[in-house]
Amino acid sequence: MHQLGVLKLYNQELDLALNYFKSAVDIHPAYYEIYTQLVNTFASVGRAIEGVAFFQDLVQKHNDVKAIASLSLMHFQAGQVAEGKRLYEALFAQDFHDQEHFLGLMNALPSKRSYAEALELIRTVGDKESSLLQALFEGLILNNTGNFAASLTILKPLYQDLNSDPMVAKELVRALIGLKRSTDAFALADSHLLVKDPALAEYIRGVCHDQLEAYENAKACYTNAARLDPLNRQYQTALVNTSSTTSQGANSLMKAKVKAVPMPDIVEETIKQLAPDTHASVYEVYHITVADFRKGHPYRATEYRKVKLLDQSAASALDTLQFGFHPTADEICVNYLFVRDSAGEIVAEGNVNDTFITDVPATEIASDGKILHVTVPGLAPGYELEIAVTKQRQGTASNFGFHHEIFASHYPTTYRALAITGDTSSLDYHTTSNIALAKQKGAYVWSSQNIPPRTQEAYQAPLEHFVPVLTVAESSQDSWISLGNIFLRALRDRLEVDESTRATARQETGSATAPREKVKALARYVQKSITYKGIEFGQRALMPHKGSQIIHNRYGDSKDHSLLLHQLLRSVGIPSHLVLIHSRLGLKERFPSMGQFNHMILAVQLDGKLRYIDCTNKRASVIERSADSIAGKRCLILKEGVSKLGTIPNEDIDSRLTIDHAVTVNEDGSLDSEDVATFSGSSGTAYRATFASMTPTQRESALKKKLGTSRPFRMRSVEFGNLDEPSQPLTLTLSYQIADAFSASEAGREGKLAWPIEVMLLSTDDNPAERQSPIRVARNREIHGTVTLTLPSGTALAPSEQAAWEVQQSSEQNIFAFEASQGNGSFLSYRCFTAAGDYPASDYSIFQAAQESFLNVLETKLTLTKAALAVDSDRE
Repeated sequence: MHQLGVLKLYNQELDLALNYFKSAVDIHPAYYEIYTQLVNTFASVGRAIEGVAFFQDLVQKHNDVKAIASLSLMHFQAGQVAEGKRLYEALFAQDFHDQEHFLGLMNALPSKRSYAEALELIRTVGDKESSLLQALFEGLILNNTGNFAASLTILKPLYQDLNSDPMVAKELVRALIGLKRSTDAFALADSHLLVKDPALAEYIRGVCHDQLEAYENAKACYTNAARLDPLNRQYQTALVNTSSTTSQGANSLMKAKVKAVPMPDIVEETIKQLAPDTHASVYEVYHITVADFRKGHPYRATEYRKVKLLDQSAASALDTLQFGFHPTADEICVNYLFVRDSAGEIVAEGNVNDTFITDVPATEIASDGKILHVTVPGLAPGYELEIAVTKQRQGTASNFGFHHEIFASHYPTTYRALAITGDTSSLDYHTTSNIALAKQKGAYVWSSQNIPPRTQEAYQAPLEHFVPVLTVAESSQDSWISLGNIFLRALRDRLEVDESTRATARQETGSATAPREKVKALARYVQKSITYKGIEFGQRALMPHKGSQIIHNRYGDSKDHSLLLHQLLRSVGIPSHLVLIHSRLGLKERFPSMGQFNHMILAVQLDGKLRYIDCTNKRASVIERSADSIAGKRCLILKEGVSKLGTIPNEDIDSRLTIDHAVTVNEDGSLDSEDVATFSGSSGTAYRATFASMTPTQRESALKKKLGTSRPFRMRSVEFGNLDEPSQPLTLTLSYQIADAFSASEAGREGKLAWPIEVMLLSTDDNPAERQSPIRVARNREIHGTVTLTLPSGTALAPSEQAAWEVQQSSEQNIFAFEASQGNGSFLSYRCFTAAGDYPASDYSIFQAAQESFLNVLETKLTLTKAALAVDSDRE
């Protein structure tokens, strides 16, 4: 929704943009980046009063400081200056520091009041402790009024203190250009090159060109800045704004014509003979990629697709196709798009003006990637669409590199192929099952037929275990040792530890003397202090920042996290080694290539074992165990001169959960319970990741949705423990009441206990008959539960039903086993166990049936009867 809003904003479709932004906030109210866009869009369409009401409602729901700051901006845009000022004064009194909202305040004020009043307000409202920030905005307003000399007087000393801040540099450049000192403005860029900040240097050059109205030059500089530092939103925003100024629009990246790579003859002959698939509502007749690799020439690849639609729902799902690319590395072109009716006649064709480009959706992995959206006209049941899209790599190819192709789509595919033409003699490859290789002169063609759709299912084994996967690489004389040496030489200047990093290490380890305590302290520091912003390996190569810069930035990708911890450990005399892995795919040992990696971690010798630490895993105790996603994977351990492949151990640490129920059945038949769940191992990591980033209100709401019970359920309180302490088990204390849990009957009262946490963990809506992928359970999973039961005075559990709890059962393949019994000081205790291992898809029905059987045992109906009076024989 956010990306669609941005697109409409670029196209000046403001009302549509506003609707998309509002929907995005409804879906994800914690996505603060959209708030300022919402404020500006409400104001742009003349609906500022409506915007005030919108943010008032948001504040009432979430009471979040950024929502309050945005409401203040909205008040200013609506001309309600006194109310806006009151809110900002309250926020600053609470030490609210947010440069973006402060900038929004300064930009909003002059539209409703004079600049003189704006200056007075900033001096009144501005945070007294943030004099540097206050000075920046005084300079901004003076620039806006054309008082460049006064602005320069304020900004020049400020630049000496904040010379790495793009906003300070921008306003200083505006002042210098305004004073006709363009030579001094460009000199700022050169000064940043001297301190090795080329991204900021390019940005400053861009601002200089922008102020001189040399927009094409500005765009080129902003493009370079955004490529060098893709995490910097100001660089990205400057690029978008300048692209708009130069009238090149959001789809200008695909206007160039790139010639398609023709299909080899054997591919064309095969697709002529394909039989139709009448079982699916939509299927790919073929999905073919043809790449042309010739050394000394640009690398090109064309994706050919033909899709058959058999019902209207499929037509709606395919009205827009998406293709990813990197504008800094690729040119992209839609060669053709046809829609044919059932007789094969063309009824519609694609139009370049019906395409648009957006950023890759925000995830933890930062990327300069874009998505080309191609609108498909005229689709209807029984029709076919055909499309060819070509991407051409900038520059010329010197080697093929490493290519990984998954032969599975979201729809059933009759024929899937990868063909490589040109210099094929040096290529080597590896395939999983169901992929065949055919050769003709100057072409290799790998293909597979009748491939089921690729689905995302619970407990899914790695893709390579159940879908066709192809790996192609150029034969190489490199060894893993030489590859490691090359990389370490490239990192040499990054591996040097500076004094500021040493000081941080000393501060964080404090009085700790044992190596384990030092490793734990420094790993936790990196975990907590450095925000994870993943950057694609291929686009920023494999070069992390320097340690001191990572500490200053307070963010970084996996390379930055690992390098920083490596340097911190070296500072306190603990050796470690950088380690390269792929977070999803298995390593192909016969192809030494950096293209096989997308993640970096660190190896440390600790307690007699080589521990693999991943500080990007923010919710796990990283020195205790490896994450499930990387356990058992092959990796490259980097050591000067002796780099080698290794295997990340799958430590024998189970995923364990204990649930203690304290249940009281009241005289009126209602049930009160306090359930305390303790999550250890990977179960704690997963639930901590789910709930830690939420506000308490959001946490309670999300938990209500997850908890499973079909009866009226009144939650009294929810409390999480150790959410921010991954070295400790996560705890959840849940207090609730169920009215009429036990209803009157002839025997007394009948009813069931409540098991909301167990139902949340074990129930599923999946249909086992539709299961397609094999099962992987990464670690043994155990759930232990106890129940203490307090009954109304004078009642007891019917003796005939107590035996119902004496249960032991295992599924046929021992994928799931459980036992329940009474005694040992509690009303009930149970244990259920899921064994780690790989299982076929057919076992999912056994797995699910066993879990349902266990829940049915827990849901056994209980009868409460009047207790017989005890007789005191001695008194008789």
